[in-house]
Amino acid sequence: MRKVIIFMKQNQGFFLIELIVASMILLILVLAFTSLLTGSFTGIFRAGRKSQDLYYAQELIDKAILDGTTSEQELKITINGTLHTVLGEKVIVGEDEGLDVTITTFLPKR
Repeated sequence: MRKVIIFMKQNQGFFLIELIVASMILLILVLAFTSLLTGSFTGIFRAGRKSQDLYYAQELIDKAILDGTTSEQELKITINGTLHTVLGEKVIVGEDEGLDVTITTFLPKR
């Protein structure tokens, strides 16, 4: 019994190497969670930006549809073997505006 008490008095507390190892493990866990959170926030903000850009591009397309077109470009469509030609204009929104999205549509001539 006396030997156990002497051993416990000599080994009170943690060794320095145990503290360093525990600190390193904690540091690795904190770094892993930090990178995970920053990656998640970046993805969330990027998705929000694309959503805003898509909404704005849709507004521009709607405005172009309301304004109409008088262009003479042709769109040729084959339906059940019959060729149909539609006059109008191909409209691309998003490239010149610096948006993250691009919408392409064809506006028939009025």
